[in-house]
Amino acid sequence: MLNKKKINYVNLKLEFLESAILKTYALGYSEKDICNLLDLKISDYHLILHKLYLKYNTRELFQTVYLAIENGQIDRYDLVKEETKQAALLISKKVVDYFNTDNVKASIITELIKTFIEETHKNFLKNLDATVNLDITQEQSIYCYLKITNNLNAKSRISYQIINSNNNIEKNLAYKLKVNNFFNVIRRIFELNLINRTKFISDHNGFEKKLLKTYKDKIACVKYIKKAKLEEQNLYIYFDLINFYNDLENKSLHIKKYKKNHKL
Repeated sequence: MLNKKKINYVNLKLEFLESAILKTYALGYSEKDICNLLDLKISDYHLILHKLYLKYNTRELFQTVYLAIENGQIDRYDLVKEETKQAALLISKKVVDYFNTDNVKASIITELIKTFIEETHKNFLKNLDATVNLDITQEQSIYCYLKITNNLNAKSRISYQIINSNNNIEKNLAYKLKVNNFFNVIRRIFELNLINRTKFISDHNGFEKKLLKTYKDKIACVKYIKKAKLEEQNLYIYFDLINFYNDLENKSLHIKKYKKNHKL
């Protein structure tokens, strides 16, 4: 990422096509698919990319998408995948059913949230292409860490060695995991638990424990919302689970949390 000029990213406004390109890229569409979907010529597509790079002072879509998510130009909920939504629907119903029992315990709600993460992981594995290679080398793992922490630069000795030993790491990973870009390489790695998260985040266990408590308390409060119908309780919990997953994924991807979460 370039750092020569300061930009107030929060106040950046995107045109429709700029926003659409960033979202479809983040969702894993190929360049060809994006152009077909948005009825764009390749030349127009690259012209819009150039404008985006100027706005964000970046050189590539990967960093541009990161900044757009961090600063609210992309609604995080728009990037939630179907596998996560299906798991959230399943577990939100189970939580509401549990609310109707006589003795509601906070520990059970915590276990249901953990089950939501397990179900999401199962959904991703179930929908996985059989030809996907799940073997991530140490070199590829280090490259991903340096990339998402914005520490990949030619002046760093370890970065220099990795870059020069394999100039096609990103392409190789995208081919191996059957995705169209490096942003989705990183998402897929964590969706499938291909790399231990503690290797990417030093305080991951403490963060996850704190996050679990936060959302356990939020979900527990839904039971006591006055005059809330079962369908409304279900929806509140559904969005809480989605926000929990987004916060967990953001931490794994080193995306700073934008202050506005999706609400009912």
